[in-house]
Amino acid sequence: MNLVQLISDVASRALDQAHSIALVALPLLFVTLIGSSGKFFSVLRQTYAASTRVNVFTYLFDLVVMSAPFSLLSWWVVDRLAKPDATGALEGLGLPAWALIGLALWAGDGVSYFRHRLEHSKWLWPSHAMHHSDESMNCLTILRFHPINRVTTIAIDLGALLLMGFPFWAAAAS
Repeated sequence: MNLVQLISDVASRALDQAHSIALVALPLLFVTLIGSSGKFFSVLRQTYAASTRVNVFTYLFDLVVMSAPFSLLSWWVVDRLAKPDATGALEGLGLPAWALIGLALWAGDGVSYFRHRLEHSKWLWPSHAMHHSDESMNCLTILRFHPINRVTTIAIDLGALLLMGFPFWAAAAS
């Protein structure tokens, strides 16, 4: 993979994330506006409160500053460590790719639950606290993560799935 492909990949991922968020956020905003009984501007002010600016800023920071290093790191890991014939222990079961991805999603959900509980411990709370600090909850609150929290999330979730025996491609899909 060359640098141009890498930049294209990062931009494509950013657009995919923005599209996914828009698919969730815009209908929620629309329902909120419909249910506001003509209070369009007050709902708009509430939705775009100061805390929302923080949410959007942290998300843009993740896209611009964090996405490139994570993409480079994942490219390096795959290039250096993953061999074309490398498989996870679960791949040897002969399950189709869709089943392995489904299992990885299911297992990843369990891992993320316990990781989130761990993030409330004294070691990870300082970076995780930002996620819980929004004073004006709305559909963009999910974007509020500290960069260190992003790193620990990826490391713990991906590491646990790989230790469970999922192949890298299925764990990454989760």
